[in-house]
Amino acid sequence: MLLATSLVPKYTGVLTIVGETLLAMLAILAVLTRALHAATSAFGGSWFDALAMINGHTGTGAASTTPSATGLLFRGWLFAIVAALLMIACAYLLQRVSQREPENDFWVFTNQVVHETNLIVFFNLALLVIALLFAYTTVVIFMVILFSLDLSLLTVSLYRAVLRSDHGAGSLDPVYAGLILAVVIGLIYMLFSFLVGQELVASALKSFGDFMDSLF
Repeated sequence: MLLATSLVPKYTGVLTIVGETLLAMLAILAVLTRALHAATSAFGGSWFDALAMINGHTGTGAASTTPSATGLLFRGWLFAIVAALLMIACAYLLQRVSQREPENDFWVFTNQVVHETNLIVFFNLALLVIALLFAYTTVVIFMVILFSLDLSLLTVSLYRAVLRSDHGAGSLDPVYAGLILAVVIGLIYMLFSFLVGQELVASALKSFGDFMDSLF
């Protein structure tokens, strides 16, 4: 795990989620930086112009109406943390009502989910390294694959916690608990896509377009 359980046994899971989502957002920022860097190199600009465009300014330093991509990524980071905790909280509540004798409290449950999905940390760290070393066109492919693995690992772990019936059936059948969890996860994924994903893509495209306009 990202942080040693012996140091922060209660909040290790939450802190790990914060760290692994931060790695993902840094990887996205690195991809945006390298993409604009490639554009500036091709057209004779400077790397500092690329960073200026990412932060919502033109290459000449004048203010632009383009939203700050770093600010957007920060909001995306916070949303990702909240989304992960909401899914875990939903799975925890469903586990409690679908089992006659729940095993543990929310923090222990979160730690167990994060422990089962600790490969996400290594996936995101690998993605950040790849984003810093390879061409952005190559990184996009790895980004899609690794993010898909991230979501798959988390989803499988939550389903596994909800559907198992080691302690007998509670007031809710585990099958229905799994269906409710599927709806909640789907809604959170949709919200993330609409509120963060589309805005991020639109911001990146507008920043690139504004930068191209400033060259001619």
